[in-house]
Amino acid sequence: VSVFFLNLLIARNFGEAGKGYISLLIYLAELLYAISNLALGFTSQYFIGKRLAPPRQLFSNVFVYSLGTGLIIVSLFALTHSFWAGYLQDLTLLQLLPALFIALLLLVYEPCNQMLIALGRIGKRSAVVLSQNYLVLGSMMVLVWATSYHVNQAVWLYVGAYIIGVFLTISFMSKAVGSPNQPSAAVF
Repeated sequence: VSVFFLNLLIARNFGEAGKGYISLLIYLAELLYAISNLALGFTSQYFIGKRLAPPRQLFSNVFVYSLGTGLIIVSLFALTHSFWAGYLQDLTLLQLLPALFIALLLLVYEPCNQMLIALGRIGKRSAVVLSQNYLVLGSMMVLVWATSYHVNQAVWLYVGAYIIGVFLTISFMSKAVGSPNQPSAAVF
């Protein structure tokens, strides 16, 4: 429901170009995530379900490996931006920066959410997703109705929502299994 109203707000207030820009950034972030996620979330679910590794160690590995591969993929994208620019409406790297941040955040957010499900913390995972959706919707409503708004502000609201989602997911995981410690090559 919140996504429907969010799309309605975006389309009505930012026009086709603004909605297209936001959509392009979201899809670019999801594409970079898909290329670099290494199926860590599913692997962690399997390892937790079969009790092949301690969840805390998996959490540590997911955290470090996700950030490591994310930084590599985002850096490679930034270095080859001139090649991709034509496919991305000739947007500058600065205009694509929110998508790069979201891709990095997704690399931690999604596997940790999948680990919450594997640990039976489905309510916590639902709380993260719902709070993130309603936070974006509420802040977008405030942005549109109470201020002079710009599409870049809306894009950075998405980034902020993912930051909050990552912090919530990491805090729920830390409470469930402990804070991430040193990763282990023996686990994956």
